[in-house]
Amino acid sequence: MGLLASAQSTPPALSGDDIESNPEAKANEAQMILAYQVGAFAVRANAERLITELGDHDFIGDLYGKKTEGKALWVVVVAASTIPFENRQQELLDAGFKSIPLRGSDMAATLTAIPEADSR
Repeated sequence: MGLLASAQSTPPALSGDDIESNPEAKANEAQMILAYQVGAFAVRANAERLITELGDHDFIGDLYGKKTEGKALWVVVVAASTIPFENRQQELLDAGFKSIPLRGSDMAATLTAIPEADSR
């Protein structure tokens, strides 16, 4: 009965709409680590090569781009784990990849996906 009581007292998970309307939840989301930056390149082919290497180690790399002073910068990120107690940054390091954690606020402020037509 104690287990059932504790399960009933757990607050429900917040949906996306709840986060948008709750300033505290929105601030917490901005501080959550969403991904790890594994590399940043001026040449897209180098970023794609890193994504292939990550795949060889069972990581899924995503390619983002941003323009800095009129030039493209290709950024490779790996999503943070959604499994509690799993340390994605340590897993990357164990596989030989250094990384930088990106919080929600970092992702929104600095990275945007570049549409395929504009990316080459």
